[in-house]
Amino acid sequence: MLRLLVFALAFCGLGMGQNIVEPFYKLKPVVQEHSECKSGAKTTLCFYKKLTLPTADILSKEIKPSIAKYIKKANESYKKESLATYLSDIDLDSDELFNGNYEVTESLELFDYNKPVITLMSAYYSYLGGAHGLGGRKFFNYDIEEKKELTLDDLVDFNNTQFRKIAELAYRKSDTLLPNETLSDACWLEDNFYISQNFAVTKSGFLFHYNPYEIKAYACGMTEFILPYYKIKPFLKRKFLKSIADSQKPTNRIKKEIEIEKGSLKFDIKRVENRKFTVNVDTSIYNNKKVWVSLSFPNLQSAKYISKLHSSDVKDLKLYKIGSKIYSKKIQKVIRSKYPLVEAATKSDQITFTFTLLVPKNISYLCMNYRVTTRTKNLLKYDDYHEFFDQQGFRVNRICFGE
Repeated sequence: MLRLLVFALAFCGLGMGQNIVEPFYKLKPVVQEHSECKSGAKTTLCFYKKLTLPTADILSKEIKPSIAKYIKKANESYKKESLATYLSDIDLDSDELFNGNYEVTESLELFDYNKPVITLMSAYYSYLGGAHGLGGRKFFNYDIEEKKELTLDDLVDFNNTQFRKIAELAYRKSDTLLPNETLSDACWLEDNFYISQNFAVTKSGFLFHYNPYEIKAYACGMTEFILPYYKIKPFLKRKFLKSIADSQKPTNRIKKEIEIEKGSLKFDIKRVENRKFTVNVDTSIYNNKKVWVSLSFPNLQSAKYISKLHSSDVKDLKLYKIGSKIYSKKIQKVIRSKYPLVEAATKSDQITFTFTLLVPKNISYLCMNYRVTTRTKNLLKYDDYHEFFDQQGFRVNRICFGE
């Protein structure tokens, strides 16, 4: 069976809230398609296959031959695929078999190029009966000078304990997990982090990819995270990676816009010093009801790290310190807060406020829960695979930053 198939957008498990990285290069595709059907006394089975390959003619002579090798392999696999491959196990005269449509698709793309390594991505999808199809991604990293496909061990000391700790923290931050939360809180099947050998060498860092069923249930889709080279420079084995690491810096600004019911919520988080950030919040909402915009910080041990809370249009803007009285939706009574909370409440269409946030040195990164609610309704849309709740029992989304 064709193993290097390509991802189809019909694959309903795509991402499910994950930020899936797209190829750095966009080359003109060449597409091959074929379909065939066969009927029995009771049933007709059809088979469709599709192969999308990059146009390598425009590429430089130094990388064209290497890509051509993978194009040749994909073509050979494509030619072997046929309806006959699957008919040996199927009785088309059976009363128990329904008419069906099988599908196998593949797309090979030049994902990135960081001399001397080209990175190719094979995205695949197949449906061969059953409840749903299955898709994913496979990466190939090829050294055009040494003329060999590289493993992770060729590039980095990935078995080093400290490297693995850094990698896990990078994943947790990317998937908005607190350092002390279990991986099952992010849909993992087991609470045991491991580094995928399916990876891409990119300009931003190592991109680690996990396909459906690899670490999470099908419904949770694919998972990816990027590990920047500057965080792991002591463990890198290649000079070109260390050179990229020297040019990298931590993220200094995060801009995020979230769709809410009848409006939007915008964050603009800017680094002003090493571990100090300004957080600007801008909410536009049109429902003529009182609205609460609540931000809470589950791994912040004191409200002293939050300062300069200000708004020109919201009068009811408060900072709740640890131990403050707050309302719990879960038990429907007043409780004492376990971690700091910033909350704005108003009936106006616009809720804008800002504050300064210092990330303590004793934490790897800071996570901020956020929600937008009326007295009767939560206005945010949520990921199906993340179920985070704040200390008051409200379901929240989360953003993590700072290092």
